[in-house]
Amino acid sequence: MKKISIVYLMLSLLPLSSLFAQAKNPYTPSDKTVVSQGKELYFKMGCNGCHGAGGGGGMCPSFIDDTWVFGSDDQTLFKLIKGQIPQQTMPRMFGGVLTDDEIWKIITFVRYCKVAASEQAGGTSGQINIDKKSCAIVEADPHWLRAVLPKLTGYQSQYVLVFDGTSKNYSSAEDSKLAGSTLAVLDNSSGKEIASLLHAKPKVYPDKERELGKPVEDLLAGKVDGAILWAPLAAFYTMELDSSRKLKMIAFSKAYPAPKGFEGQEQSSMVYVTKCADALLNVLKVYNVAPK
Repeated sequence: MKKISIVYLMLSLLPLSSLFAQAKNPYTPSDKTVVSQGKELYFKMGCNGCHGAGGGGGMCPSFIDDTWVFGSDDQTLFKLIKGQIPQQTMPRMFGGVLTDDEIWKIITFVRYCKVAASEQAGGTSGQINIDKKSCAIVEADPHWLRAVLPKLTGYQSQYVLVFDGTSKNYSSAEDSKLAGSTLAVLDNSSGKEIASLLHAKPKVYPDKERELGKPVEDLLAGKVDGAILWAPLAAFYTMELDSSRKLKMIAFSKAYPAPKGFEGQEQSSMVYVTKCADALLNVLKVYNVAPK
């Protein structure tokens, strides 16, 4: 009895936060810093391999629609990631690797994806017909990504200037006003050559498979004045990141070779590859970029 009393006394003196996980997410999808941290954790833990880069689903369900297996509230999502629901099929190892705070950040990114998908579905500046599930599956495997992008007929040798259309305006991709500006370019692409011709300052990003969208992310964050991107890559990452249609694209008049690793068309009979390629063509059309 004395032992039980002592244990009870010790527990009663501990703060509830040390006994139970925080019941409410301390973050909101409007906190872009937390969303970015949550996204980094989401990819680091490989969540995109099952649920897709933007949450559109793949081997596992989408979390940007209204269909949920166990429930969509924050507490249920926390328990799923923590591995605390007996019937779940999602790996339970995350609960032993991630801190509670990291789990809440991932959930915040999940909430952000849902909001972004809803905004994009509204078509505020032109409707984009996207098979989100197909493109999410494609991004989960670099082999499929390299099979999709060269399939965009007419765009294999086309580069585009991407910029924030709400704060800047250019008459063409070769506008003299671009001189001296900082333009994001991917390594092993023609972006550096084009930036030099424009007398602009290239900010070079590594062409690592999981970081190909970084130029678009930094452009949206105001860290660069614009980006010079291969048109298929521009389509893929503006589709994922520019849900409010803030960005504009203008094609360069001269043709340039595709980035290294994307020159040849890898053959794939997967229906996802074809559907995603069709979606990307629709994205470029909405951004008023016509094929050569």
